Amino acid sequence: FIHAEKNNYRDAYLYFLMAVAYLKKEDEAGSLRYVEKCLKKDEQYKIIVYNEPDFEPLLQNQDFLKLVE
Repeated sequence: FIHAEKNNYRDAYLYFLMAVAYLKKEDEAGSLRYVEKCLKKDEQYKIIVYNEPDFEPLLQNQDFLKLVE
């Protein structure tokens, strides 16, 4: 992912995948950082992120809810 990011493959889907990967590693802060990057690239991902079952652990996180509201 770092290689792709450095080579300017900065589309929202890459950031979405990074957010999921960080959450799988139980790194909520890292996941939120990439959710934010994803949504800055494409706000339509708010619906996808909010409804994605992988992000269910973040549904009680106020920072996450602010990002996807």
